[in-house]
Amino acid sequence: MSTGRRDYTWGFLNEAAGEGRYRESFSKYFACTIGSELTVEGYTYTVPANKRLGICKIHFSCDSGGYHNVNIRIDEVTFAAVTFTGKYVYDFTEINPLYVTEGQIFDIQLTNKDDVSVIYYGGVNGVLESLIS
Repeated sequence: MSTGRRDYTWGFLNEAAGEGRYRESFSKYFACTIGSELTVEGYTYTVPANKRLGICKIHFSCDSGGYHNVNIRIDEVTFAAVTFTGKYVYDFTEINPLYVTEGQIFDIQLTNKDDVSVIYYGGVNGVLESLIS
């Protein structure tokens, strides 16, 4: 058994490196209905001041088997464009997440390519970290 301060004891992460006061889990979910051949912002998040968002996984699905388009964007610049049917998972690793820094806008743009209205479900999972200066 070890003694002493937790962040100086062998075998432990220091306070800033692990889950704790500088880092919290981030899970946001969305649902929206989109008419035929329409494009909408399915989800938008602006990273607050003194924070950094590390995105580990983005997932989305719909109630239609037709083709659908998704643009994953940062500050209106497309980072990834995906065409999917049914469901899709865009998986970054927890070791190397996609980082979005303070003040940047992260959004998911959905396009319904089906002939009928479609309900989309999705989520963003990751960590929200405080920036220490």
